[in-house]
Amino acid sequence: MEKLIFRFFVIFLLAPFSLLAQPTGVLEAVGATSFCEEGKAEFKIKFTGTAPFGYAYKTEYSDGTGGITYLINFEHQIFLNDPNFDAQGWYHFKVDFNKSAKLSLFKVWDGSMILPWDKYLGAVVTDQSVDISVYKTPAPVIGSYAPACGTSIALNAKPDPMSSTYHWEAAGGTFSNDQIANPVFTSNAQAEGVFPLKFIQQNGVCLSEVTTNVTLQATPKATLSGSKDVCLVSNATYEMDVQANLTGHAPFSYEVTDGGSQPITRSNQSAGNATFKVPATAHLQTYRIAWVTDANGCQAVAADITGQAVVTDLSPTANAGADVAVCAKTAMVSGSHDKGVGSWSFISNAPGAVLDDATVPTAALTAQQYGVSELQWEVNNQGCVHADRVTVFFNEPAGLALIKDQLTVCEGQSVEMDLSLTGKAPWRVDYTDGSQTFSSDINLSPASIALDNKESANYTIQKVTSADGCVGYPDALFPVTVEPLAPANAGADQVLGRAYAVELSASPLDLAGYWEVDNPNVQLSDVNDPLATATRLVVGKNVFRWVTLATVCPSTSDEVVIEVSEYTTYRGFSPNGDGINDFFEIDGINDALNGELTVYDQNGKQVYNKRSYDNRWSGEGLDGHPLPEGIYYYEYRSDHHEALRDYVVLRRHSATSHP
Repeated sequence: MEKLIFRFFVIFLLAPFSLLAQPTGVLEAVGATSFCEEGKAEFKIKFTGTAPFGYAYKTEYSDGTGGITYLINFEHQIFLNDPNFDAQGWYHFKVDFNKSAKLSLFKVWDGSMILPWDKYLGAVVTDQSVDISVYKTPAPVIGSYAPACGTSIALNAKPDPMSSTYHWEAAGGTFSNDQIANPVFTSNAQAEGVFPLKFIQQNGVCLSEVTTNVTLQATPKATLSGSKDVCLVSNATYEMDVQANLTGHAPFSYEVTDGGSQPITRSNQSAGNATFKVPATAHLQTYRIAWVTDANGCQAVAADITGQAVVTDLSPTANAGADVAVCAKTAMVSGSHDKGVGSWSFISNAPGAVLDDATVPTAALTAQQYGVSELQWEVNNQGCVHADRVTVFFNEPAGLALIKDQLTVCEGQSVEMDLSLTGKAPWRVDYTDGSQTFSSDINLSPASIALDNKESANYTIQKVTSADGCVGYPDALFPVTVEPLAPANAGADQVLGRAYAVELSASPLDLAGYWEVDNPNVQLSDVNDPLATATRLVVGKNVFRWVTLATVCPSTSDEVVIEVSEYTTYRGFSPNGDGINDFFEIDGINDALNGELTVYDQNGKQVYNKRSYDNRWSGEGLDGHPLPEGIYYYEYRSDHHEALRDYVVLRRHSATSHP
């Protein structure tokens, strides 16, 4: 322990001096640094400093082990004349490896060092190392393979997990991918035989090879041929000769089928051609070989089974088309067929029905009258015949006409639209009032459709459909006018002063009517004018009656009474020129028509007469001379009044007072 402490003390004291001229070394590998399983690696060191030299290296293995190796005996140094030095001054040495490692130059010593060499002294070397790789040999498994049918076989090697570098090799064939473990091997020129295969796996510098043989057996091939044309008849039996040609390893087994439920199986067949019979019963029957197996148990691939045997039925298929219904006297028939030549003929026909061309599938059929025609479309193909029938219905178009083109009714009366229809009954009629659409079913023609109208409307008939589906679009307009039931109103009763004309006021103004008057002397400006002017009214009551003249509603009437006040008379007058009561006046006659005043004395003698009297009699007689004072009798007549009879006192010297 004391010796060790002394050494560290000496090293500590002399370290500054020894580091003044530190030796160095450069490490390099010579030759290979990778080995399979194990190997001896060669290294070289380039020293700098003063000989002799010494060195130490350390190894660090991939498994975590390792250590330091001193390549000197501290009493025997390496001199420049050592045979391990080469001409360039590199010192060579070798190390054995059986696992991967890193070798690093650790320390060097030279002759410039003052103290004796010691493993604790020496110059430390850094960044001088070499990696050594030691690989293990892989052990892949290639397996063995049973004989394969065909010219290809799928392989499945199992590489050693230590490496992913491997490939296949073979003579006489190719691989789908020789860099994978499970490629498909295919022989050249589709040949059969035994083929040696090699699987090579590499792990670094280690290499393993395993081999195997694969046997490829060619699959059989087959071709089927044959044909037969027939005109099939129900319950008849037909056969067809077919020929199968087989190549490969005999004997063979195979199956022939037409896709039905009764395939034909043939076994222990030799190579070459074989002829046999099969049923020929379908309209278009095709036989094919479903599968072929050879003596090795190999089955033919689909691409190597070719050909077919075909039964062709010459019987045509006629199609006369669907039944035709038209709302006219012309229709089109449209037949079809798959082979052969066709023609039309009548089974039964509507009156006068003719075809424009009976030899073409699509033809025009025209009838003179509505009815039913039945036609046959017959097709002939090399003596094989087939026919089909079609029925054509010539239906009368649906039509509609209005019996009345308009209707006017009184409010509250029923409204009916009268129609005449053509086509096949029953019908459905669609119509609208502009805001709502209606439908009515009609069984007989002519017919009436009840309309629920409280006010005027315009009905448009949009469509009529008959029982056989024919549709007509008459677009007929049926206006309905609903007149209100308006009671007559002759106006309000009136009392007139001494007027003999009045303007009447009946209503409603928009309803036609006429006036009736109980007095034939009264005159009206227009008896049909509800606002007529009445003249020549009589004093007292004048009765007028306004009678309506509605188009469809019942007439109504109303009376109005126009009362004219009575005349006012005076018992005396004094025609003395004093300007007071000088004339005999009857109040209220100013507007009277044809008024006439006649005056009589007490003996009944006429003493005065004036037509169109104007209240200007001043007591003169017929001769124009003044009449004596006294009592006189008078009569006044006019067109407005019954005769007015009374007396009057004539005074000349004093005014006569009014009674």
